[in-house]
Amino acid sequence: MLRIMGKSVSTADQMQSYIKRVNPAVPQSVLDMIPFYLTEGKAEGVRGDIAFAQSCLETGNFIFKGSAVTLDQNNFAGIGVTQNGIKGNSWATPQIGIRAQIQHLKAYASDDPLTGACVDPRFKYVRRNCAEYVEHLGIQENPQHCGWAAGKDYGKKIIQILNNILKESGKAEKPQKGDKGMKYFICVGHANYGGGVYSSADGRKQGGCNEYLYNKELAPHVVKWLEKAGHKAVLCIAPESKLHSLNEEINYFIREEHKDNYDLSVQLHLNAFNGSAHGTEVYAYNAEGLKVAERICKKLATVWTDRGAQIKTGLYWTRKTKAKAVLIESFFCDSKADYQKAQKLGMDAHAKLIAEGIVGKSISGSTGKPSSKPAAPAKPAGKAKYVVQAGAFSEKKNADALVKKLKAKGFDAIIKEV
Repeated sequence: MLRIMGKSVSTADQMQSYIKRVNPAVPQSVLDMIPFYLTEGKAEGVRGDIAFAQSCLETGNFIFKGSAVTLDQNNFAGIGVTQNGIKGNSWATPQIGIRAQIQHLKAYASDDPLTGACVDPRFKYVRRNCAEYVEHLGIQENPQHCGWAAGKDYGKKIIQILNNILKESGKAEKPQKGDKGMKYFICVGHANYGGGVYSSADGRKQGGCNEYLYNKELAPHVVKWLEKAGHKAVLCIAPESKLHSLNEEINYFIREEHKDNYDLSVQLHLNAFNGSAHGTEVYAYNAEGLKVAERICKKLATVWTDRGAQIKTGLYWTRKTKAKAVLIESFFCDSKADYQKAQKLGMDAHAKLIAEGIVGKSISGSTGKPSSKPAAPAKPAGKAKYVVQAGAFSEKKNADALVKKLKAKGFDAIIKEV
């Protein structure tokens, strides 16, 4: 899955080379405006090269044949073309038109506020953060059935164009000096089963946090720092309300991890016990993975108590991945003290520690400020259920049976009455 938010990988030279190759008659004005995709994208934290690839798709490589918009509208993404016969929006300059497109992409990919003044009149109509990934810009492929365009494989077509741009000659963004480009698979342990039920541990009643919700927010920051260090990172979060059992979760993550060849696969978790346990620990399957686990644990131990890195051969995740793998338990989600440390640190700084542990070196750059958003409240008390890391049950005997089964297979499992 390719995140829309982030730093561009291709350069202006590569984008200009691509468009001249596929459209030899491309106007000079188009070539001149291409750098705006990078500068406007950087201003809002959006990948400008993705926006340019989208423009190539929407305008037919700036030929505009059969397009609802024309070059002089400075509308390079069909914004405002909501039905046949509608001309769409127009902007005074190419830069402002590109800025509007970048802002519109940010509306889909994030719920962060805009950095600059809004020039996109349709920004307010977007369902915020409904399409974090390029693949979900197409309504047919979006799990929430919303998106930029209704055409089949809309996001896939953008990615195909982007991949072709990256093949062009020209200097791509280089990794930091001394780095070798690696490929990482970053996934969030557990899933949202729907209806407010998560398969993760939940420490909110103890003044902590929900394991899944915390890591879902943390993971994109980890990807960001790995990419900043010059590596490729693929983010995987289970589709919400689509998986309903531990086996479905495991099969989903392993299936996604097996689709490519990675140098390291990482799964993010938080620990839980009895509200009094605390600290950080990282698991690996073998000695090779343990080296990485030890580096990550050492970084996280600058904030939380060091419980050590260790080999655990019984964990399904580390045992079944194609790549060497680690499972990170950053802290105890049912420890109020641990969670307070996390809040003080902030998501971005937490993620940077993990990324630095993964790559084995410091990564330059300042971290964002800790979020001022309050922790999500615990679910209101109602009919008692016994929530296991694998699901929720109305009868405790069923929860006990599943915990016994999980432990027999080498999984940690707890029961929490909610």
